[in-house]
Amino acid sequence: MLDETTQGLDEINRYRVLNFLEQLIKQKHSTILFVSHREVEYLPLFKQQIKL
Repeated sequence: MLDETTQGLDEINRYRVLNFLEQLIKQKHSTILFVSHREVEYLPLFKQQIKL
């Protein structure tokens, strides 16, 4: 469960975190609940999205 994981990170480290998540998702061994207020952080690999 990741809640606002990239909050406060600069662009380089934000990219690194999102890239790591993409690699993790590709392995298909984990379930990730990712919470963010930034729509640009929605990764195409996510299977479901809830907008509030």
